[in-house]
Amino acid sequence: MRCCTAADAARLAEWEFHNAVLAMKEVVKGQFGSDSDEAQSIGLKKKSDRKRPTRQRMVAVAG
Repeated sequence: MRCCTAADAARLAEWEFHNAVLAMKEVVKGQFGSDSDEAQSIGLKKKSDRKRPTRQRMVAVAG
């Protein structure tokens, strides 16, 4: 086993927490759907709230 410093242990704990939060978000999306109020309550944007991309018009430059 590798010896680690306090900074290494803290960084490892941060990554474990980060990965746990990402896994929790995936579970919520899987269980309730990406357009649910539950997904919005954990900080995800609802799929229906996303703005659809629009095509930009090309403006001709008079020269």
